[in-house]
Amino acid sequence: MIICWYAGSIGHQKLVNRMIAWMVQRLICPDCFGQLSPKASAKGVVVCAFQGVASMLKNSQFVLSALVGVAFLSGCATVTPVSGTFPDISPLAAQSGNDQGQTVRWGGKLIETHPEAHETCFTVLGEPLRRDGRPEPERGEAHIGRFLACATGFYDPMLYRSGREITFIGRVQGIAHRKIGQFIYTYPTLAASTVYLWPIRSPRPRVQERVYMGAGWGWGPGWWGYYPGWWWY
Repeated sequence: MIICWYAGSIGHQKLVNRMIAWMVQRLICPDCFGQLSPKASAKGVVVCAFQGVASMLKNSQFVLSALVGVAFLSGCATVTPVSGTFPDISPLAAQSGNDQGQTVRWGGKLIETHPEAHETCFTVLGEPLRRDGRPEPERGEAHIGRFLACATGFYDPMLYRSGREITFIGRVQGIAHRKIGQFIYTYPTLAASTVYLWPIRSPRPRVQERVYMGAGWGWGPGWWGYYPGWWWY
């Protein structure tokens, strides 16, 4: 209402000019606005606005470059001790015994950790790995086989316990036969040079959906006032 009165008193064109000038002054180019006369035409105000935008873009080149750099860095994959590119050889494929000497990256869920005199050997249920080398439990249906990995030194079975996610980089040594129940399983063996135990994943919050239904009686608005009635919710 106030705007309409103001427009009628000074004219629509003047109102438009002053509104654009205010936008230039406050949002785009305060310095440029100071050069405008009070009787500046709409064309002059618009030209000033474009000059302000150009000046703003010129001065923001560094900011834009920094934002692009941050976006680029945030899109890069996380670097871990087991990052890198390796041959596409799965534990199942290595059961043939034809990949001896190949350097591979295998990982999955620990089944058993067995310390020996000078080394520790791990029995692992292999799982597909992400780019950073972490096992992907959501792709656990893709069976890639069990394997044995041995590394020099002592690894505490209380820390490297069953169910933890682990990744190895090492050289395929050969195969070994061990029983799973009454079944004799062929395990590819790995001489591990890198052993990486992944942090325990945070549990995902459970989302509970609830639906409430009911009825009630009371007063509510109608066409001509408030009336008693029933409602559902």
